[in-house]
Amino acid sequence: MYRLDRKFTELNITCKGNLFSLMDGAIKESFRLNDDEYEYLLDQMTDEEMDIVLKDTNSFTNKRGAISILDKYIKSYETQSQ
Repeated sequence: MYRLDRKFTELNITCKGNLFSLMDGAIKESFRLNDDEYEYLLDQMTDEEMDIVLKDTNSFTNKRGAISILDKYIKSYETQSQ
């Protein structure tokens, strides 16, 4: 299933009840990532890539770049987990 076709209930986002968990949950929900994918992204992405993905801009170019970064790492995660 493609990442953007997932429903919120299919993500199985865990929340530990602290502020960091709340922020992680918001990122997972907005990009429709499950816990394993999110942990993989945190391990693999550079600080510059993370800044691009989390940057709040109105530029279409920046948003397209963020989506391409996410898709690259999600494809890498899927091939590694098979």
